[in-house]
Amino acid sequence: SISLERSLYLWPSSVYGLTSGAALLIAGSIADIVGARPVELTGITFLGIFTLACGFAQSGAQLVVFRALQGVALALHLPASVAIITGAVPSGRARNLVFACLGFSQPLGFAVGLVLSGVMIERAGWRIGFYLTGGCLLAVAVGAIWTLPKLPSQNQDGVVALWKKVGREIDWVGGLVSSGGLAIIAYVLAYVLPPCSLPSKKS
Repeated sequence: SISLERSLYLWPSSVYGLTSGAALLIAGSIADIVGARPVELTGITFLGIFTLACGFAQSGAQLVVFRALQGVALALHLPASVAIITGAVPSGRARNLVFACLGFSQPLGFAVGLVLSGVMIERAGWRIGFYLTGGCLLAVAVGAIWTLPKLPSQNQDGVVALWKKVGREIDWVGGLVSSGGLAIIAYVLAYVLPPCSLPSKKS
């Protein structure tokens, strides 16, 4: 419906995981310095915004870009959420139960989401899934401002000093090189190399 080029058919589904994995190391480092709570709030807010943007995409290129940005936002969310659980829940049975619920929710959400999205696509089109998910994510982000636990901060410096610390202590060059290398490899495998063609049967 948005005239996506045939060569880009797999990118809306694959670029999300690519950018998420590529940005995960840097995102975890930022969460360690800035704090898990603000990084978590930032991650889920941008995840909701870019999910809604996918629903409003008017071209295949826009959809791929918004999906890529979704992956970066997810990379901010993942390490921060684990850090919040570690800092807010005491070790032992309670923490084990919380991590078990966190791990179980991912495959459960994936399985249920596949079924629900299939029904929604048949009934209302593919955009409705992005609208509903993005709206729910933004609602959760607003609620998280008051419900997420406030962990003790290790950084008592001001905002300017904190961001200077982010620029100084994070290995930006190594992170960007590794992320760029991963992206180039995926691009070559998915786009540049010609697909294998099966021999045609002659009747």
